[in-house]
Amino acid sequence: MNVFDLHARVIEDYRDFVRSFFVIADRRVREYVDRALVEEARLWPDCLLQVSPSYARSYTVNELAGRGVVHEEAAAVFRTAEGSSYRLYQHQVEAMELARAGQSYVVTSGTGSGKSLTYFLPIMDSLLRQPPEGDRVAALVVYPMNALVNSQLQALEGLKTAFERRTGRRFPVTFAKYTGETAGPARDELRQHPPQIMLTNYMMAELMLVRPDDRRFLDRFGGGLRFLVFDELHTYRGRQGADVAMLIRRLKERCAAPNLIHVGTSATMVAGRDATPQQRKSTVAEFA
Repeated sequence: MNVFDLHARVIEDYRDFVRSFFVIADRRVREYVDRALVEEARLWPDCLLQVSPSYARSYTVNELAGRGVVHEEAAAVFRTAEGSSYRLYQHQVEAMELARAGQSYVVTSGTGSGKSLTYFLPIMDSLLRQPPEGDRVAALVVYPMNALVNSQLQALEGLKTAFERRTGRRFPVTFAKYTGETAGPARDELRQHPPQIMLTNYMMAELMLVRPDDRRFLDRFGGGLRFLVFDELHTYRGRQGADVAMLIRRLKERCAAPNLIHVGTSATMVAGRDATPQQRKSTVAEFA
């Protein structure tokens, strides 16, 4: 069966499934429904074809390390499965340069443009240049859903496995997720030995501020929180946006390092299809 036959078969099965829920006795109504289902294709619109934008390429992580922008050990982490250094997009390089200058930033680029690298690379670079004292959370990365937490955790674990296999050394930073899915023994272990990079959601970040057993995660001992990252920034609107804004204020009051860097990312924060670059920047600035 080719793809076109499969497409026709799926539509036919779906049409039969919809019809199975009702029996129409009136011939005129039945003809109208059949026309809507078959000729007008009301339940299955035409295919949608979208072209992904091409993002400007820039330096490799190795080249940035050679210029002193990135720590050499970080350059050893961010490599492909074949061992080649990641070639970064221009917005990833700009994010790295802003972080090195101690500036906060918002990244708005399309899906698949490597937004997670715009904060994980600066975070690891900072931790390698100035390791925190003891087991302390130095970077808190907040996602709106556990599925995103799990996805990014898997990506970090892939980097760790590849690095240790390639170099024979231990991964240079510690990381872990802390969500409602984290089991009791794992929670106890994290409370005893907090990771340097913690992946969580905004509800758990709230609980970490109020639960006595979790307060060790977020304090100023060991230098405090250096990076506060909110992924999918566009989801925090309305009442939820107000709640998260208050959460950010409380996090900063409790555990912010003197030069805390704020990072936000989004693939869908736009001012309009015909907006100018300046209008797009203004929209992001107003939201942030």
